[in-house]
Amino acid sequence: MKWLKRMLMGAVLLNACDNLNPIESQVPSARWQKMQKGINLSHWFAQNPSSQYTATQLENTYTSTDFNLLKNLGFRHVRFPIDPLLFFNESQPDIVNPANLPILNRKLNQIETAGLAVVLELHSTTAFTKRFVETPALQDKMVRFWKAFATYLSNRNPENLFLEVMNEPGIKSASDWQDLQGRFLKAMREGAPNHTFIAVGFSWSGSRELIQLQPYDDANVVYAFHFYQSMFFTHQGANWGDARWIGLKNLPYPSSPKAVADRLNNIPLAARATAISYGEAEWNKAKIKDYLNPLFKWQQQTKVKVICGEFGVYRPNVLPQDRLNWIRDMRTLMEEQGMGWTMWDYAKGFGISTESGNTRTLDMQTVQALF
Repeated sequence: MKWLKRMLMGAVLLNACDNLNPIESQVPSARWQKMQKGINLSHWFAQNPSSQYTATQLENTYTSTDFNLLKNLGFRHVRFPIDPLLFFNESQPDIVNPANLPILNRKLNQIETAGLAVVLELHSTTAFTKRFVETPALQDKMVRFWKAFATYLSNRNPENLFLEVMNEPGIKSASDWQDLQGRFLKAMREGAPNHTFIAVGFSWSGSRELIQLQPYDDANVVYAFHFYQSMFFTHQGANWGDARWIGLKNLPYPSSPKAVADRLNNIPLAARATAISYGEAEWNKAKIKDYLNPLFKWQQQTKVKVICGEFGVYRPNVLPQDRLNWIRDMRTLMEEQGMGWTMWDYAKGFGISTESGNTRTLDMQTVQALF
């Protein structure tokens, strides 16, 4: 019956594309080319406890050496997550907190000097996102803040700086997010009339959330989704999110019942049923394409530009070749569909490099899977 459930879900998602209003993209070609090959700079201006956001940490986590390296490897842009609490004052949402602006500007200058474009996006903590979802007054303040922040950033070259509304906004209703994101985009456009914006789907910003959006009446907007399917593979061993991830290790990609059976001895008994289920799903490039077909149809019908803003595989519990296989399949599929992409991430758990203390080591096999 699993095949019937998948077929029915696919039909529902494809039907969701039938009443779309196309918006002929007017994103400048040079900007679009810069969105083709990117990397996320995680755990820097976002994803850290507030006590860790010191001047030393913000200045030194990533430097000109990193940006020049990324440019030389072939990347065209970086996605720059920013915790809004570094710049957002809830009691004065129309004023950007100036305390960290000098460092932000230095880093943006360093990235631009290296020849990379920037996708700057608001990336909240779990606690802040929960409040945002539950508090309309906070949503209103964040709209006002984005207008102020966009106004401040509008002096930067729009050929090199693109503004993404919000990472995985958490709003569970497609219609509610359609309206709220529309308010964000309108406010941002008032602040930065010449810049290209990036809109996202509701909830976790997956492909199936994105296609429930109607394109906005702004032709200088790109649409982004995140993709980590199957998460049993891409998040095996992770200790956050789904509790079933924790015991998984050495799952193969591509997957099949036989390929998983050959590795079951390395998987704890409690996680074996999940591993077997993953094998039965037979994840491979064709399966990923089938999963994303509704998105490809949405892209064609809406005539908008689409990028994959996040994709990647958590390193600790996966065999290197399986990880490389998934990354290469995902990257080539995006390029075959004319989509831009931004891998998660540069130097942390999913990275193209590994860290040990203060030493960062580039993994050229992962780089080669991307180029």
